[in-house]
Amino acid sequence: MPQQPSSRPGMGANVYAGGTTFRVWAPNASAVSVAFGKEGWQKTNHPMAREAGDGAYWSLDIDGIDAGDEYQYVIDNKDAKPPADGQGSVAGENWKPDAHSRDVEDSDQRDVSSFVVNPSTDWGGQWSPFSTPKFQDLLLYQVHVGSFAGLNDGVSVLNFSARFADVIPKLDRIRDLGFNTIQVLLTGEYPGNRNEGYAPTNARWRHSFRLGPEGSQESTALAIKGARWHG
Repeated sequence: MPQQPSSRPGMGANVYAGGTTFRVWAPNASAVSVAFGKEGWQKTNHPMAREAGDGAYWSLDIDGIDAGDEYQYVIDNKDAKPPADGQGSVAGENWKPDAHSRDVEDSDQRDVSSFVVNPSTDWGGQWSPFSTPKFQDLLLYQVHVGSFAGLNDGVSVLNFSARFADVIPKLDRIRDLGFNTIQVLLTGEYPGNRNEGYAPTNARWRHSFRLGPEGSQESTALAIKGARWHG
């Protein structure tokens, strides 16, 4: 039976009760599938369906896939690019991470994969009450997390590069200077641990080193909650 495109909204991987929806833009594809690490990266297990309209979008609902599952899209280009390399690759077959993924495995830059993330459970609890200042009252303080703490300020950081949790001890100073809003700069995933963030491998996911050793978004949430508590 041919696969049916998903009726659920959203790009990338979006968790629903009992499974996950996948949607990718691939206008030059003749076929697209989703492959999972826990299934041995089998290409043929989950072929996606082309959506109506201009045919550029492909989607699929897959039961049994949940947060933490590692995946890649396998995109077969109808122009057979790239060509076979003579070392086992198939002409036109492209294994790609999800450009909309919220977490990536990029320790090998030649083979980056994505993880399914459920935003409703990945932030470590409920938010504190908060209201954004009116536009005309906004006083922005821009923070580059990696360089914000750890130099002559009494904050101990790892490898001379700050993390989200290291921002919290300095929130009082920002407030006392008269600012009421923090604008966080350039936090996307990038190769290595010391980088200004201008060459991300995945702009939608916070850099794993900045998040701390647990590798989750909880430390980002702690910093945001701390900023709210500090007014």
